[in-house]
Amino acid sequence: MVFNFPVQLPGGAISTRWECQTGIAGKVDRAKAAGALQTKTAAISYMKTALVTPFLGQLPLYPSSYLGYGAALLKNRVELDIMDLNAEICLRNIDILKKVVADFDNSQVILDSYHLYPVNPEMLDEVEREYERISWNKYESVFITMPSWFVNIPTENVLKLSDLISKASPESKIFFFGNSLGSWTCENELKDFGIGIRHLNHLFEANPAGRPVHYDSLPTPIYEQRQKYIFDILPFRLKHGCTWGQCRFCSLAKGWNAGYKERSAAKVIQEIEKLEAKYSPTMFACNDNSINGDNLIEFCSYFEQFKKPWAAMARADLSEQAIAALQRAGCKLIYFGLESGSDRILNEINKGISSNQMSNFVRKLA
Repeated sequence: MVFNFPVQLPGGAISTRWECQTGIAGKVDRAKAAGALQTKTAAISYMKTALVTPFLGQLPLYPSSYLGYGAALLKNRVELDIMDLNAEICLRNIDILKKVVADFDNSQVILDSYHLYPVNPEMLDEVEREYERISWNKYESVFITMPSWFVNIPTENVLKLSDLISKASPESKIFFFGNSLGSWTCENELKDFGIGIRHLNHLFEANPAGRPVHYDSLPTPIYEQRQKYIFDILPFRLKHGCTWGQCRFCSLAKGWNAGYKERSAAKVIQEIEKLEAKYSPTMFACNDNSINGDNLIEFCSYFEQFKKPWAAMARADLSEQAIAALQRAGCKLIYFGLESGSDRILNEINKGISSNQMSNFVRKLA
């Protein structure tokens, strides 16, 4: 594997949007207006918008779908800087991570704690310094979302970044949008801190209703600065939520916008065609927390045309027909959580799958 990851924080010109007030009796005082322009241009240095991810210590395998959709939506409305701080901090410390990445590349089995969360004390020391390097006072609004491949983000990581932004730029408005808010990301804690909750379908609407994301109504994602990521992979989504949605431990099953909504398989393919034409990644990855669903087999039949490898997460109860469809479509990696080999524990957490089903599932994959 070649390591060639130049890292540079996004920059750019400062917006000078301003408003001119009229004088007495509705007449414009041109001298005052000119003075107001000079004053406002000099004083206001935060009229851009930032889209950022906090550091989680996850390997930046590829950009998150939320970052891509958020970029597409925001770029239509504002002057935008995009900063995947999780990727930037990891890649500033790439020498520390080289051994982990080499092991990842050569391993048949990937372990969360070692391969996907290689947090190092030196990297943790770097986090605050990296946050402080950014001139937050040039942003009128900061939208925080989720980095990389994982489907949730802990509240404390959002709050840590938000606290630093608030201290550096008290006038900047901070918003968060991401997956279902629940046990991982606490909606009330974010609100108590003054963070506005936003929904991906209503990014500019205050107090949006908590319902599943309707991905088919979103624009094609934008993925910038792809050199920051370890693999040349781009994500896509087949649905919001999970067909089961009843595991007791799962934030996605009980969060603010929990629920289930499948996409049109044909519309997913149209989106992937656009991503392929613009970026031509080496590989794709389904960013759903579970690929199981009624649209899976139809999607696989369409995806065969791309002749490209892809990866996905799944529940360990895919049918033989679904597994065969995945193989024909070029799916090379399935990530799944077994949680336990004990039926007693599986029942306690309401997993909805028995240990025997899991064993059969693994045999079918082999």
